[in-house]
Amino acid sequence: MRFILLAALLTLLHTGCGREEGDSTTIAESVYADDTSPTSGPVDPRYPNADYENNRITSNDGKQVFTIPRPGEPNYADWLRMMQYRPYRTAGAIPYDPDWRDLERGYRRAAVVELGLKNAYASMDTLAEAVVFALVNRDRTLLEPTRIIAQEFETICWPSFPQGRPYTRITWRDAWGMQDRSSHSGIVDLLSEFGGLPLEFVRIEANETKAYPPNFRIHSGIRLYVRNTDSGELLEILGLQSIIERKDRFKAFMYDD
Repeated sequence: MRFILLAALLTLLHTGCGREEGDSTTIAESVYADDTSPTSGPVDPRYPNADYENNRITSNDGKQVFTIPRPGEPNYADWLRMMQYRPYRTAGAIPYDPDWRDLERGYRRAAVVELGLKNAYASMDTLAEAVVFALVNRDRTLLEPTRIIAQEFETICWPSFPQGRPYTRITWRDAWGMQDRSSHSGIVDLLSEFGGLPLEFVRIEANETKAYPPNFRIHSGIRLYVRNTDSGELLEILGLQSIIERKDRFKAFMYDD
């Protein structure tokens, strides 16, 4: 299950997901480790083989234990709604995720953070120009600083990503490791394909923008167009996969291998 969740996370980092702000449905409270729910009771006829005692998930910090609620318990009705939502729809009963609507919404409601993007750019155009300059000079040391660093990912981004829910047991380090490896590979591929060519920046386009209020936005489906000044050929660079925008400043969010 953890592998599946990590694979889903990488998909999120590549594309973004979910609905915009406006879902006002109340999210029920989770079941905590010191919960005193009875060990026996009514059984849901929809899931007659549900293992109420042993089928549980414990958060990484050990403070939350997610279980299958029985009929009549406070979270039971919301659990039934959760079980009808596609990512949770299985042949058998699974523990209740009190934050499941974060996944439906596409972001978690995070607190305002003060950290800014270090050495960020004033626009997507200026970021793209820096990328092209690094490629022309075939210089990885110029290309690496155009993307976000681990501290920015942990502090600014991860609290807003639904895959960071306690239920998933995925940590920001898990997610950053996947993103970091993808970006490193993407940079190597870019330098291999375009490094040293006589290129000039033409334009940059983003097909989709996803807001993660109140701290940042992700622009994805990036198309970076350059011209080979020797041949005049117009080239499209797809390796800059997504861009983060925070307080009108921009950095590469992920390079794609």
